[in-house]
Amino acid sequence: MYNSMENLKLVNDSKYIGNKNWSWNIWLEGSAVDQGKVISVKYFLHPTFQNPIHLITDKASKFKLSGSGWGEFNVKAEILIEGQTKLTLNHWLKFNDKETLDTLSTFKGKVFLSHSVTDGPIASRLAYLLIKKGYDVTASAIIDITTGVDWQKVIKNNIELADVNVVFISKGMSEYIGTEINLILSREKNIAGKLLPVLLGSVDMEECIVNYNIIRISSINEIGKVADAVERMINK
Repeated sequence: MYNSMENLKLVNDSKYIGNKNWSWNIWLEGSAVDQGKVISVKYFLHPTFQNPIHLITDKASKFKLSGSGWGEFNVKAEILIEGQTKLTLNHWLKFNDKETLDTLSTFKGKVFLSHSVTDGPIASRLAYLLIKKGYDVTASAIIDITTGVDWQKVIKNNIELADVNVVFISKGMSEYIGTEINLILSREKNIAGKLLPVLLGSVDMEECIVNYNIIRISSINEIGKVADAVERMINK
């Protein structure tokens, strides 16, 4: 059987296209690709994308997928190789145009959005509003922890860099969001970070956040209240 692990990796490039958005390409490199052993690559993007799952079968392009967006995120890929061997890879899709990144360093502040897969659309709407206001926004990554990726390290790094950490709390919230809340609260004590809990619908309030300014919204149409609150916290 062909060794499916041999040299296979995901790579990406990126280009700034204006209005705080980037275009990007991601594809597969390795000897299995060069030898035509790979049959397909299924990409799983961040859930804020309208169509987050893409199956690519074009060998000539090395299974390239193109897209655009406002933030970096983890891409999971399921690779099918001859003999029905399957391999899962993760790749942090980075915006690596240093000259452009330096130009964009005039952002008003950094915001981290912590949310479940279910709440991806409402988080995306908030990100859109904040980016229009001139803020740098990063959202939770979708990371397959079974592959050995240190997802807590990735999330902690985003929290450390943020001026405000927005946590969406809903009935669909996973256990990992609870871990993120604890990481943010730890940052509150040690680095004087800022936490903005957002309760969605009739979800119960977590005991650990009762002493914070909390916003409750019932629909995506009220997300402007959250954007305004973030701006007030950064400019305080």
